[in-house]
Order: sequence, then C-alpha cells, then structure tokens
Amino acid sequence: GLSVVVIDGVQETDCGDLEGATDLASHELFQRVYEAWFADDFAARVPGGESALEVRARFVAAVEAIEAQDTVVVV
Repeated sequence: GLSVVVIDGVQETDCGDLEGATDLASHELFQRVYEAWFADDFAARVPGGESALEVRARFVAAVEAIEAQDTVVVV
C-alpha cells in the first residue's frame, strides 16, 4: 500500500476574518472578493485572508515539491 502524506500548501483558501461566518454581510463580502478575482484583481482579499496571488504562490510551491518526488498519487 501507499502511505498518506499531507502536503502543506494544498488546502482551501484562508478566508481570514470570515472563517466560519454564516451571515449575509460576510457572504456578500466574500462574493465581492471572489468576483474581483474573476475580474483579474488577484490582490483582492477578505480581511485577514489570502489574496489569489498568495493562494497561487503556495499551491504552485506545493505542486513543484510534489513533482520532485519519484512516484506520486494525488487524491
């Protein structure tokens, strides 16, 4: 069998101050940031959270580390 390894950098976006929030205002704020990303404003972020640039940087670094391994299965 294969052993399971959790790779740092491969996780959902850090939503900062909105983490766990369920109110309408928080949802609307997140939606505005998400829409900004689709409009190529990759520096937009929720308070205390990651920008799309930061998400990409950590994810690319993780993928590059994975690529350096001999045999990899990503689930």
